[in-house]
Amino acid sequence: MFKTFFINLEKDTERRIFMEEQLNNLGIPYVWQVAVDGRTYEPSSDEYDVDYIRRENEKTLTPGELGCALSHRLILERIVKEKISYTLVLEDDVLLPENFKSVIEKEIIKNNKRTRWDYLLFDYPPVGYVFLVLWFSGVKRRYKLSLTLRDKVFFIAFHSLKFCYILPIALFEKIREILMTLRPGQVRFYRPVYFAGAYLITLAGAQKLLPLATPIRYTADRLPNVARLKNNLIFRCFSPRIVVQKRQQFGSSILNMTGAEVRKLYPMME
Repeated sequence: MFKTFFINLEKDTERRIFMEEQLNNLGIPYVWQVAVDGRTYEPSSDEYDVDYIRRENEKTLTPGELGCALSHRLILERIVKEKISYTLVLEDDVLLPENFKSVIEKEIIKNNKRTRWDYLLFDYPPVGYVFLVLWFSGVKRRYKLSLTLRDKVFFIAFHSLKFCYILPIALFEKIREILMTLRPGQVRFYRPVYFAGAYLITLAGAQKLLPLATPIRYTADRLPNVARLKNNLIFRCFSPRIVVQKRQQFGSSILNMTGAEVRKLYPMME
């Protein structure tokens, strides 16, 4: 009913064993997608639009972000080429629940009855209080990059106004998550939602994402947020959140951090 790929660097054998054991125990057949190592890979201009990224973000992708984006694109290309109806894409540090296979099958059945999503994300940052803490941490880091007094004043004013939107959103999302424990399923977020550790994608979803990933212009977790706005991607998340990335155990290849470094910088994350 669905095909599964998990992305893993050839050198990361501990992560590969971790994923293979989980998927075998869950009875989910899988394909190992050898990840692109952005630290050693030299992309062509057809693969990576450096000029566009500099114009948009004032900085290029890190080697980890580039390798991750290229790895996800390889799967998108295969989905489109082979016309795979439903695909489960996993990164190699996600902890999967025991009922994961049945959850996926039920969501696919629901989607076949009436299209509800092109892209269904299972792993995303926690909602409610933890989301607010992570948001403030990001604001604090970006504030330090402000160079002039004018920049700092504008930054504070803008994010003070933004907080008036973020706070009720955080409260709404937490209350909704509590209610969704009674009847788990897909929900819509009214803000960007990041991470790309575990998601289901339809053929139509891959066809909407692939043009925006050719050449690479966005990180893997930003891509569906852009496609939602530009290509009408139906982007949903599964609530309550049932998949988490074990960054404090394995570290982060994208951030080039060990597990201990992740724990120190992001104590609220798993």
